Amino acid sequence: MKTLDAGTYHKRRDALEAEREAAIKAFSGAALDVALGNVDEAVQVEAQAKTARIESQLEALEAAWAESVAVEKIEQAKADRKRWEDELSEIDAVYAKASKQAAEIEDALSILVEAIDNAEGIQNAIREMSTRWRLPRGVDDQKSLLDFHGRANNKIATARAALEQLPHLSTLADEMHGDGVSALSLRAPASTEETN
Repeated sequence: MKTLDAGTYHKRRDALEAEREAAIKAFSGAALDVALGNVDEAVQVEAQAKTARIESQLEALEAAWAESVAVEKIEQAKADRKRWEDELSEIDAVYAKASKQAAEIEDALSILVEAIDNAEGIQNAIREMSTRWRLPRGVDDQKSLLDFHGRANNKIATARAALEQLPHLSTLADEMHGDGVSALSLRAPASTEETN
């Protein structure tokens, strides 16, 4: 659809308004001349018709201009909508990326928290055993703690076997059964070297 630009609209409107003004004057003059009997009535009719044609052209021009403005607004609205859709797509992409990164960060934090909990658990166990059972020097990490635990369990098993072979200590052996730590605590090591 061919639309009017603002410059063309104003130029044509100014020209038609000037023509209308002239036609109105001509009509008024013709009416006076007819009244005075100077001219035929047909001159007045013609002037009136010309004025009506100019009015009609002005109305058509205004309608065309209004349609042009509407079309321009529609096209602008379409362009705005396209721009907004593009911006929304970019925002969605950024949000998706941010969500993915947030999930990855949450996973990493979960792993970190678990690792911290485990580390605290290991340190707490080492600290508690050092306090209660006088751990020897060098038991300061998970591997050395497990090595010490294995050696202690072996000694506990040996002590149980010996106790079970002595009938007069069977009651004591029953009380100690299932509580290896208690058996270990019956005899604190005389030195740090003995536990090793």
